[in-house]
Amino acid sequence: MKRLLCASVLIVVVVTPFHADVGSGHCAYMQGDYETALSEWQESAALGERDAQYYLGILYANGEGVLQSSTEAADWFRRAAEQGHVLAQYRLGLMYYTGQGVPLEYAEAASWLQLAAEQGHARAQFRLGTMYAAGRGVPRDRMKAVTWWHLSADQGNASAQLALGKTYEQGQVVPRNDVNALMWYRLAADQGSPAAAKRSEALSRKMPPGQVARAADMARERKPRD
Repeated sequence: MKRLLCASVLIVVVVTPFHADVGSGHCAYMQGDYETALSEWQESAALGERDAQYYLGILYANGEGVLQSSTEAADWFRRAAEQGHVLAQYRLGLMYYTGQGVPLEYAEAASWLQLAAEQGHARAQFRLGTMYAAGRGVPRDRMKAVTWWHLSADQGNASAQLALGKTYEQGQVVPRNDVNALMWYRLAADQGSPAAAKRSEALSRKMPPGQVARAADMARERKPRD
């Protein structure tokens, strides 16, 4: 199975010698051969290939084939992020949010997370929403928080779905809407969120059966179809 994945990666990325190195490195990585992955990625990364830079960041972040170094990981993530690599932007934003490998700087975290969020990264959208909700690194703006949570939840992010459920149930930022709240709780619960399952059960007991059925229908309509 891993060989099939490697073959498909190579078909996609073998366009230039740089991309070939990235694809070969990815195949080695998938097979647990981190030293070969490191060797394949280093030259392309040094020459500015952003995928290779991101993958080197992963190796250093995880200590795979190299000594673990959050500082080195952040350096490679930054190089890729500055070239618009969405995953690198997200990882670098998280590092600034936690102070791992870089100083803890919420404003810097928000800047990188926003870049990733604007490219459609669901987890970045959720995290940025929480920062707006708390006023952490950005001016507090709960409507912006809801906007980012909606974008994330629409992509199936369970944490954003739970946050929206709470928002609609409490009715402090948007008008209270128990049907919408229950819908979001159910979507998050279906993805394994215990908190959402608990809230879904509690809210269902307070609602008329017709509203519960409506929320179930809405949740079903939002689920991706195979």
